[in-house]
This record gives sequence, C-alpha cells and structure tokens, in this order.
Amino acid sequence: LIIPLSLLMSSNNNNNQEDPIVSAKRLAGHSAVDELITSGMIVGIGSGSTIVFAVERLVEKINNGELENIICIPSSFQASQLIRKNKLTISDLSVHSIVDGKKERKEINIKQRERMNN
Repeated sequence: LIIPLSLLMSSNNNNNQEDPIVSAKRLAGHSAVDELITSGMIVGIGSGSTIVFAVERLVEKINNGELENIICIPSSFQASQLIRKNKLTISDLSVHSIVDGKKERKEINIKQRERMNN
C-alpha cells in the first residue's frame, strides 16, 4: 500500500495536528480494511501498532452494516484483548485452519487481485 504524502497531510481535518506517523498508520489500517476485507471473511488480527486503526475501521464498518459475519483470529494475547474490547467475534486456529501451501497462497493472491480490480 503506497500512500502519497500529500494525501496523508490532507487527511487531517481537525485543528489538532496529528503526528504524521500516526496519520500514516491510521490511513494504512483503514485502507487495508476498506480494500481487502469483505463480509464473511476470517481475519487475522496481529499485534503491530497499525492494527489498532484497522480494527477501528473494522468495527465502524460492522456497526454501520457494511460488513457482517467477520471472524477474528488473534496472533497474540494483546490482539485477543483488542478483539474482545471491540466486541468482535473471536476464534482460533484450532477451529479455523490456516492456508499452508504454495498453490493455496497463489489462489488467494489471484482472488485478492481480482477483487481489487473489480
């Protein structure tokens, strides 16, 4: 995901100037959800600093009806706390297996590209 600096700087629409790094993370997290997540997906929730903004957008889209039936799989204790705090549906890898194979990863990448081009 490439974010032009001009877009980043103009994305701040309040009088309190947000740190440019925080703005970039917010924009990246929101864009990831907007461009990649669709209803019915199982979504891995990591523990990096940008995931907070992705979860923020995920909750927003679920609450306004744009997304439904999202299942979140945490990668850490902190991620599980973030999921629970935001009242998202949580599961784990013992219930939902991961893709493990070159062919499956290639098929997923093709489907993601098709979705982004439509």
